[in-house]
Amino acid sequence: MFKSVLNYYNALSIAKKLKFMGTSTAAIAGVISILFIFTYQYSNEKREIEKGMETLSMIVADNIAPALLFYDTEFIDQALSSLTHKEKIKQAYAFDSTWDVLGNYRSHISSLEDKESIERLKSVDRYLWEGRTFYIVVDIISEGKQIGHLAVVASLDEFFGRIFKETSIIALIVALSILITYRFRAVLRDSLLMPIARLNESTNEIIETKSMTNKVEVFNDDEIGELAKNFNIMLDNQNSIQQELQDSHEMLEQQVQERTAQLQAKTNELEALNHELDDKIKEAVAKNSEQEQMLIQQSRSAAMGEMIGNIAHQWRQPLNALGLLMQNLYYSFESDELDLEQMERSMEKGQKLMQNMSKTIDDFRDFFKPNKEIEHFSVSSAINSAVELVSASYKNHNIELKQLLDESLMLDGYPNEFAQVLLNILSNAKDALDVNSIEDAYVHIKCHSTDDAVIVEITDNAGGIDEKIVEKIFDPYFTTKHQDVGTGIGLYMSKMIIENNMHGKITVINMEKGAKFTISMPLAKDKMC
Repeated sequence: MFKSVLNYYNALSIAKKLKFMGTSTAAIAGVISILFIFTYQYSNEKREIEKGMETLSMIVADNIAPALLFYDTEFIDQALSSLTHKEKIKQAYAFDSTWDVLGNYRSHISSLEDKESIERLKSVDRYLWEGRTFYIVVDIISEGKQIGHLAVVASLDEFFGRIFKETSIIALIVALSILITYRFRAVLRDSLLMPIARLNESTNEIIETKSMTNKVEVFNDDEIGELAKNFNIMLDNQNSIQQELQDSHEMLEQQVQERTAQLQAKTNELEALNHELDDKIKEAVAKNSEQEQMLIQQSRSAAMGEMIGNIAHQWRQPLNALGLLMQNLYYSFESDELDLEQMERSMEKGQKLMQNMSKTIDDFRDFFKPNKEIEHFSVSSAINSAVELVSASYKNHNIELKQLLDESLMLDGYPNEFAQVLLNILSNAKDALDVNSIEDAYVHIKCHSTDDAVIVEITDNAGGIDEKIVEKIFDPYFTTKHQDVGTGIGLYMSKMIIENNMHGKITVINMEKGAKFTISMPLAKDKMC
């Protein structure tokens, strides 16, 4: 009971504070409204007066402009006297360009006041508001030239009287509104604010204690009392929901524990599977590495076999020359014609032939020496290195080998591997030309550049590649040659060298008479020799 009374008095105190705050707020709002309306009305009226007086003055100025040119003071006075129907106009003056008075209108003022007005008007810049008097000065214009000034002095008594009257009415309306609001708030306080304040006190107590068992006390049997009853019902429902949530939470925890155990078991299974998969991947990688090494070895063996054939062609001519040289020496010896000079010449020729054969061995050895580091090399030098190794074989098969090279182009990569790619393509072209028995056989090598790449094109007239297999020629172990002749890994290794090791691209297309291999490589940073 004591607690209920305490809540009641707390609610009453809050209601009184609300009452005082509401009354103060209404009074302040009323004063601000009056000031705002007064300021707004004053500004509007002031602009209307300035606009109206300016329009009137400009009309009069236009009317007296012709008379001012001829100093017709009588017409000017008559024109100014026409302003007498404007009660608020006290004085009007027409001046020439030197501020001499040429005409005037005065409304019951003394000569002293007239003189003071004229002096004041000379200092006015368009408009002047001074106490209850308004001054305006406009230029009198004729044919675009200023010929004088028109000044008007108006009384503001009517203006201020109207403003005061309107403001007084507004103040009275605002005061009545405040009084009505005050009375309405008193009724509102007793019937609505105090019950709400008591309800607020009770809910605050529930919030502070965090207890859903403290119900709101009901003091009124009205809408607010109904609200309090509904609030108590909501508390009961909330307690029921909270208990259900607690039960659900305990059940959920149990389910989470069970599911966690299941997930742990699955995780263990996945870990075991991952270990097994990891072992299989390592085994597969090892096998792939072994197969790749086998491919590389087969590619090198095939290239060496191809190179041995080229060496045989390179050595055939010097060996024949050595045989002829030795035969000549024998015939000269038998016929007793061999002398020291002939012996020296023969020895010199033989030495040159052996040096040439030794250089072929050196080229063969250097060609298969692997590049372990990226080098900055000339494209044309690498092409010439490959061409030199097949030139004798091409000549033996009557194949024209034509080159169009830009000797200034440079690449960053592995020159021996790049030359090996060229040798593979040139050897395949030679075999295709030989198998197809092409007359006037040729292979053309062209080297040029774009903005960011070096392009090497190798074109032959061997009839091209079957369209059904052109997409497969870079696949490992794919070959169109007999198994005793081709391994099917030369072009595959060429693709690996160009695209994986040197970050370029190698492609092939059929042309009108044969195939064209295109190698595209990124230009070296220093692309010029």
